[in-house]
Amino acid sequence: MAQKKEKTAVVVPKEEQPYGVPENWLWVRLGNVIKSSKDKTDIFQDNSKYVSLENIEKDTGNISFQYAQEVKSTKSIFHNGDILYGRLRPYLNKHGLATFDGICSTDILVFKTNGLSFNKFVNYFFNLTYFIGFAVSNSKGINLPRVSENVIFDAPFPLPPLPEPQRIVNIIESLFKDLDEAKERLLKVKKGFGERKAALLHKAFTGKLTEKWRERNGVGLESWENVQLGELTDIQSSKRVYKEDYVEEGIPFFRSSEVVELYDKGTVEPKFFISYEKYNQLKENYGVPQIGDMLVTSVGTIGKTWIVDERQFYYKDGNLTQVVKNDKFLMQYLQKYMQSGEFQSQVNSTVAGSAYNALTIVKFKNLIVPLPTLPEQKKIVSILNTVLSAEKEAEQKVDSVIEGIDLLKKSILARAFRGELGTNDPMEEKAI
Repeated sequence: MAQKKEKTAVVVPKEEQPYGVPENWLWVRLGNVIKSSKDKTDIFQDNSKYVSLENIEKDTGNISFQYAQEVKSTKSIFHNGDILYGRLRPYLNKHGLATFDGICSTDILVFKTNGLSFNKFVNYFFNLTYFIGFAVSNSKGINLPRVSENVIFDAPFPLPPLPEPQRIVNIIESLFKDLDEAKERLLKVKKGFGERKAALLHKAFTGKLTEKWRERNGVGLESWENVQLGELTDIQSSKRVYKEDYVEEGIPFFRSSEVVELYDKGTVEPKFFISYEKYNQLKENYGVPQIGDMLVTSVGTIGKTWIVDERQFYYKDGNLTQVVKNDKFLMQYLQKYMQSGEFQSQVNSTVAGSAYNALTIVKFKNLIVPLPTLPEQKKIVSILNTVLSAEKEAEQKVDSVIEGIDLLKKSILARAFRGELGTNDPMEEKAI
């Protein structure tokens, strides 16, 4: 009778099993193969190694530490080889194996098993798309949802025969090692794109990119001049729009996030709208951005740009600044300059020491723009468009391969926990 009760507590009913596994495997509750550390302390030294949620790297699972400077609350104790698992919803896929003894936040669950190979096996299980979905859907709370230890223990877990976890871990580690090395090389290539872009923009706005063009056209570098942006064109903002002016549908209302999306992707899905009547009132009384004007993000992430096209829209004051077009310069030239390190350096020194990261209209007008003749501006824009377009296309291909590596790792894990890596021996003693 007691044996039947234990089996009922351990084995997962057929209807709760997420997918099929080999016949010699068994679906059990995770709490039957791992246990949690109950050790807590509020007494530790300044040199104690302390792990917070931020010390667990999301993608790699690597765990760093900081030294505890003062005691503020009770902490959990962990040991080398334990699994540290972030229980707050934003950190549910942040977990890893500890490589040292220490203490950690009580928002980190500490799990132990009967051996390091099995710890690694369970740690890989936490990366399964199935398990992440299970943890997210069963977390509780409003502002910062948490998943409880009991929920983790209740998760269905595919248990192989005893020798199998080590074999699976060996294959996963071998395959992941090759994939991680390939990804690291690709990330270096991707970093190179950024470095080349920065170097190209530097050459463009110091006159080096068009040296030969000037020679052919009999133009000297003295034709360049440094101009304050406020002297070059009008810099302005919008009229205030209040929350009560928002409607379900109508004219799109852009904030910084929409312009960042346009900058990064070229498309946007508007989230806020104002009525046609409100838009027409603003247009008639104050004017609206015209085709060829430029919007620039001016709070937080500064310098993301979008040149206005034919669409109708309005924008949020303070968050965005409007640069008005005129015939003294090419807006695309100014847009490219705002991507350069020279422009960002000016912005950083301009907003340094301010209460929050914001580029006001007054500060914006004082920024310096290196300005060549219009024909040279056109040449610079033409070269940059050609080269940066090719670089962007190459970078997108690299991103696609990196994404493919991440998907392949997920596929390997899915196959591993289905017993499909070719390591399972059906003749071994069954997991039950």
